[in-house]
Amino acid sequence: MALRHNGNAMVPLLCTCPPRYARAFFVRLGIDETMGEAQASGMEASGMTRQPVLDRHRRLVGYEYRFRGPQSGSMESGLSRPDIRRLFGERTAFVPAPERPADCPLGQILPPAQLVLQFATDSSEPSAVAERLGEAKAAGFHTAVTVGGDAESALPAGTDFLHLDSAQLSEEALGTWIAAAQSAGTRLVAANVHSLNQFRQLLRRGFHYFQGPFFTRPVRLSQEPIPAQKSTLLRIFRLLEADAEVGEIEALFKLAPELSYRLLKLLNSAAFALPRRIQSIRQALVMLGRRNIRKWVAVLLYTGEAGDFSSPLLAEAVIRGRMMELATQAAGRDSAFADAAQIAGTLSVAPGLLNRPMEQVVEELQLETAISDALLHGSGDLGALLHQVQTMREQGCLSAPPSAGTLAAGEADLVFYEQKATLEQATLELENAGTAGD
Repeated sequence: MALRHNGNAMVPLLCTCPPRYARAFFVRLGIDETMGEAQASGMEASGMTRQPVLDRHRRLVGYEYRFRGPQSGSMESGLSRPDIRRLFGERTAFVPAPERPADCPLGQILPPAQLVLQFATDSSEPSAVAERLGEAKAAGFHTAVTVGGDAESALPAGTDFLHLDSAQLSEEALGTWIAAAQSAGTRLVAANVHSLNQFRQLLRRGFHYFQGPFFTRPVRLSQEPIPAQKSTLLRIFRLLEADAEVGEIEALFKLAPELSYRLLKLLNSAAFALPRRIQSIRQALVMLGRRNIRKWVAVLLYTGEAGDFSSPLLAEAVIRGRMMELATQAAGRDSAFADAAQIAGTLSVAPGLLNRPMEQVVEELQLETAISDALLHGSGDLGALLHQVQTMREQGCLSAPPSAGTLAAGEADLVFYEQKATLEQATLELENAGTAGD
């Protein structure tokens, strides 16, 4: 099975997903085991998010879906079949295998060939895994085996993908599994790749696909000129930050009409549900205000010269920014502070976009003190919250509960914010699918 990197992603027109809908989602998928289940303040976290799976060129080829929720429950209404079809779209989807793969409800909604059912070798007897995997293959699903430790086990026949986390394996075990996969013609997926150096090492060892936050890191620190469109957006951002006159901001947009088009398309998308359509940059500035426009200019930085809204880096920026904004709103902070939180989250992966150190990014954008302190030093209320959001996104859970008296949110809250942000980002991707280069 070769993964595609240029199929249009069809994703949901949903902007909210309460925990009861998340529970219905788990039940519909027939998932019994819990992945990344979190506890916070005695509350069970329920939610779903997705992490990009990239190829050797760091292009998006599919998503790994991660679930946090109860292990059992009754079927509830909330997510219809069309909702699920839009959520998973046309891209390859890695999902945990249910106990009885042939009866997987998701396979009754989506083409089985689109789904990769993941089997964990460390949670079942090898013979039981092989039997369930064979059942999945007979039902038309693709299969993946996830290895979680050094325990000896054979690669089941017919495995399409082998997920390996090099940090959890000895060098000897890693080499043995790589050799087994290559001998069987099984594609290798590297899990939890955190750095570009790790990505390059695993690429040299024959891995085909990669999952983890490595793509948010700078490819190399560079002093080369920033591309023209990004440079113009940086200038616009600085004007908005300085509260410049509407005419001055509008004039700069007129020098780059393609940027005006993208911003208006973004603001008029279903994700915003504005009461009336915005026709011009001046109207946007007057109706929404400079601070609001500043947030989405920061997002446009990630779309690239062709206006690609399916970029994994763009998705990560949007999700982090929205999680920050939701957390500050829930804490009762004012709109200005929530806007600053969104900017901090969005720009937290800017070094990976601009191939510049964060110090230079902050200087070029002339950011306000609270945002720059959060990005550079992790200080202040924004810094504490940003650390929590980054940890949640990169590790899937919090290493410690938030300190008393800080803005930082609990894990159960962050799970919900992450799910909501993921669905809103998916809406942006849907609205702009196939329009790159327009």
